[in-house]
Amino acid sequence: MDEAAAEHPAARYRAGDGVLFSSSKVPPGPGIENTCELPIGFIWTPLSPNNNMTTIQTNGETLLPVLCLTCLAYCNLFATFDLATGVWICPLCEAKNVAPTESFSLNGPLSPVLVSPALEFRQSFPNSCSHDLDVCNVVFVLDANLPCNEAQAVGSVARSILAEIADAPCQINLGLIVFGKDVSIYQLGVYGMASADVFANHTGLTEDHLNDRSYLMTVEKGDTDLDSLLRCISAVYGVAVSTENDENDNSGNSPAPVSRMDQLRQRKEERLRRQQASSSGGGGASSAEETHFSLAKSPWTMAKEKAKAATPRRCTGEAVQCAIDLATAGSSNEARTSRILLFTNGCPNFGDGTVVSSDVAVTSATNDSKSAPDAVDPPSLARAVQYFDIIARSASEAGVGIDVLCSGSLELALPAYQALVEPSAGYVLPHETFASAHLQHNLGYLLKHTFVSTAPLQDDANAATSSQNEVWMEGCVIDIRMSK
Repeated sequence: MDEAAAEHPAARYRAGDGVLFSSSKVPPGPGIENTCELPIGFIWTPLSPNNNMTTIQTNGETLLPVLCLTCLAYCNLFATFDLATGVWICPLCEAKNVAPTESFSLNGPLSPVLVSPALEFRQSFPNSCSHDLDVCNVVFVLDANLPCNEAQAVGSVARSILAEIADAPCQINLGLIVFGKDVSIYQLGVYGMASADVFANHTGLTEDHLNDRSYLMTVEKGDTDLDSLLRCISAVYGVAVSTENDENDNSGNSPAPVSRMDQLRQRKEERLRRQQASSSGGGGASSAEETHFSLAKSPWTMAKEKAKAATPRRCTGEAVQCAIDLATAGSSNEARTSRILLFTNGCPNFGDGTVVSSDVAVTSATNDSKSAPDAVDPPSLARAVQYFDIIARSASEAGVGIDVLCSGSLELALPAYQALVEPSAGYVLPHETFASAHLQHNLGYLLKHTFVSTAPLQDDANAATSSQNEVWMEGCVIDIRMSK
């Protein structure tokens, strides 16, 4: 494989540019006694780079005449054919099939079939909608309990990746949701300020909100600023600032995150110190006589500190439903497919889909001290799995794919997140922290190399008779045939 192909995320699944089998030897015979009760499987990654792969593009919905009508085997290099009549004989069932005579010529479309050990047929589909522009909505759903540096890392990585993949005729509309005890949907289309609508549950999000608010922002190719996204993230989590010493430090340690409120308080304290020094005779106070000032905290600062000391709340179920509504609803929504990327560092513990017992949640809510990490309750987890499976299946039917990225060391209740991503064949990716190179690789893989495989596609042939007729793309068909 060349260097570019080796860097492809899917290249690690290829063994010698071919199939990666689960066993290095074929069993000597059939039956459990010869297979050690272990099944034999293989891993094959469609559309991944392969120097030995021959790709055949098919135009329209009709596949080339390469299937045996008797056993459905593909025509391959072991088949015999007659150039004069176009008849080829299946090497498996020995049935005769026919194809156009010009197909087997030297430059014919079926000539690679007879000489290539590995083939990949790429079939084109009709237009997805009546619009010339293909639109995809991407909604980032961030846990409000993420540390500042991790939230800022998500925004920075998203900025670099989205600006790279946004290109005509594909348009990306970006949305941002932050959830804790409530769900905040930010208006990324409003520039110069961070504006959000806060909902206690998804039922408060109406069609009027979706049609009248500027929740989605169009990402242009090369748009490396994305100021609205970073501004809204900074409004929730604060900004990471570095002092002059930090800038000269070559140790590589990241600066400690400081919120904007803390910055203003530090500046005010420094200003009061300078005023006190100038009023004490011009010489300033000695180190032993230096006066320290303690500013009175505002009610908003005290409420924020109290919220941090309490048990983190995550209404994950409500946030996901709001994200689905944002990605699919609205009269002006022209997106064919949508993506929801959930970033969290804990398990759902509040509202619908909680995995924590209601008795534990009530006790933690009434306790003023910081509670222990959430303990997953098995009956609650079973109900959460069913809940997330239902809403994820409805989202998948609407062309919405869901992926979950986790971080931290708290209990995650992974079966709930797996139920959330399974209907759309999404991923649950764990991270030690989002402020690392792993996020750049994983998020880049999700947005660049994975797509919604089940999406409604408009059938142009029947569009004039019925606008409701749809065809569905059900992923890829893999057929492995080998000689003895």
